[in-house]
Amino acid sequence: MVQYSPFDYDFEQVEKVHGRIEIRGAAIYPLNVAYLDERWEHSGIQTLIAVHRQRTRVKNGKYSQESDRRCGSVFC
Repeated sequence: MVQYSPFDYDFEQVEKVHGRIEIRGAAIYPLNVAYLDERWEHSGIQTLIAVHRQRTRVKNGKYSQESDRRCGSVFC
């Protein structure tokens, strides 16, 4: 199991464009490679980037959300 430290950086952005309201948030977590599978030992992975998006269409109120996670080799 990967153990996450408190995030090093996070932000939230609210934007009203193209007939919808979008809220985007992101957080960057440092990763300890020792907790990952052995095959990733020399991969250079150092961070987990988590992004969350929420959209509401102004016209009809339709709501959607999605989350995305990525690994990075640069420690921020």
